[in-house]
Amino acid sequence: MFLPPLWKNGHLIASCLLLASCATVPLNREIETGPVITAGEIAKSNARTAYDAVVQLRPLFFQTRGANSILLPTASVPDVSVDDSPTGDISTLREIPAADVRDIRMLDRWEAGRRFGGKHDAGTILVRIRIGGS
Repeated sequence: MFLPPLWKNGHLIASCLLLASCATVPLNREIETGPVITAGEIAKSNARTAYDAVVQLRPLFFQTRGANSILLPTASVPDVSVDDSPTGDISTLREIPAADVRDIRMLDRWEAGRRFGGKHDAGTILVRIRIGGS
């Protein structure tokens, strides 16, 4: 079988790996990914809790994700973090007054894993709380 010289010695593969390893990840924690519910949207919705706001404005945040593999055959739902601290499941949102919320973001599984470590197969709902009325 004929292979070009670059393939034969693995040079092309090594070059690709080297270039891929040079990619950078932003360190600014304010750079977010995924859909966002803003304080303005929450105020207009007249929601009483963060849970109510999500139900009214972005119900797909609660969407159950299907089985992830043969080894993990059960479906999963997103977990919740408040101000970058993991707090539990979606029932936690019922305890957060909507008026206290700065924004609510849906982080996909990759972003959640990068921020919080571990497995977040269905992603994470990140709630950021207003501090001092800001």
